[in-house]
Amino acid sequence: MLDDLDEALRELLIRDMPIVNNEVDISFDQPKREWSARLSRPTINLFLHDVRENNKMRTQQPYLNATPNGLSAAVGPNPIRLEVHYMITTWANDPGDEHRLMGRLLMVFFRYKALPEELYFGQLAGQDFDIWLKVAQYDQRDTRREIWNMLDNEMKPIIDLTATLAIEPYADWTVPLVRQTEIGFGQMGASDTGGLLGADRFYAVMGTVHGVEGLAHLSIQLLELAVPVTVAPNGRYTIQNLREGQYTVEVWTGVGEPTRHTIVVPSPPEAYDIYLS
Repeated sequence: MLDDLDEALRELLIRDMPIVNNEVDISFDQPKREWSARLSRPTINLFLHDVRENNKMRTQQPYLNATPNGLSAAVGPNPIRLEVHYMITTWANDPGDEHRLMGRLLMVFFRYKALPEELYFGQLAGQDFDIWLKVAQYDQRDTRREIWNMLDNEMKPIIDLTATLAIEPYADWTVPLVRQTEIGFGQMGASDTGGLLGADRFYAVMGTVHGVEGLAHLSIQLLELAVPVTVAPNGRYTIQNLREGQYTVEVWTGVGEPTRHTIVVPSPPEAYDIYLS
């Protein structure tokens, strides 16, 4: 994953600085003295020197991602959020050229709060979380002098770049979504029978409207009762505060005449799905 992040940063700089005809090299090597002595043309070095978890973004709440059919969801621990720290330096024969490169670098990174999604290569692809970029902000003790001493090289101006990405080392498991809830009001029964005596029972049901392209104008009404019907852009709807019985649901897609469909409460979860021809 870290090599995919390297490649994404390389492509971002080539595209946005821009770098044409390989006029500037991009390197991820340790900027040691023997390395810099071999340079023959202007070079941007992104040295990855620190990787650590962002504990402030850690949560114990499970991560829930519904499947496209709306019948189940992938559940698992939330991803670990890693902060990847790069020490960026520029190298050229003339200090003025180095400073011009640094200025162009800053213009690129300050332009983006997150890495553009089209640059999510390899294991970065398909992430549900943005890869945040933070540039020239120093939240920790200044260790630049120690770093240069360890690298056995002369000090140079540094741009600190931090990329925050998500990694998912855990396997998800799939569980059915709750598509009907029941609430009862009444006196508790005897211990041997349990349940509620003479209870008033109310249900909340959830279903999905299938078979229509573009659901932006979809509207649903329950003809028997004036209860709220919430409709999501993907066609999923929720109706609350229903008693046991049969109801008529009117669906209008924004085109043509509305259609009417019957639902029975309570029913198996799949019975609340509505299919339009």
